[in-house]
Amino acid sequence: MVRPTYSIKVYACEYSYEGGNRAAGRQRELHEKYPSVKKVGAQGYCWDAKYAVILGSRPDEITAIATARPSSQITVEEIKAIKVPSLWCCAEKDRSFINNMRIQYEELLANKVDLESTFKIYEGTKHGFVSRGDENNEKVQKASAEALNDMKAFFTERSVI
Repeated sequence: MVRPTYSIKVYACEYSYEGGNRAAGRQRELHEKYPSVKKVGAQGYCWDAKYAVILGSRPDEITAIATARPSSQITVEEIKAIKVPSLWCCAEKDRSFINNMRIQYEELLANKVDLESTFKIYEGTKHGFVSRGDENNEKVQKASAEALNDMKAFFTERSVI
């Protein structure tokens, strides 16, 4: 089997640039196509969580954000810029979104007393549990379903599409 080779640093830079433009562009398209829709949420998994977070700094465009198993690509500056309610569905063991990072981000958002942010850790899970968890592990499947339901409830409570 031939495995593709690439530089993760180059990939991350390209992905970050393209993904940021893509997320902002899609959000603008939604507002243009559905001008009567006033509440829009952003949801991101893994690397795409970064773009939900970036959009979370634009309260005139986004009402709330939710992430599942976010990656280490999110920066402190992006966390500090969040201005909308956020839900963080976190794996118990995550080599990408490590505990120290999660705790730091949770504390940063907790300091914004008038801004709701919830960090939930799903027991017995690791990075990827929501979208690509072990199908043979009942605990992981239960956690995945719970996280999806938590995100659905989070957006529904805020009347977000």
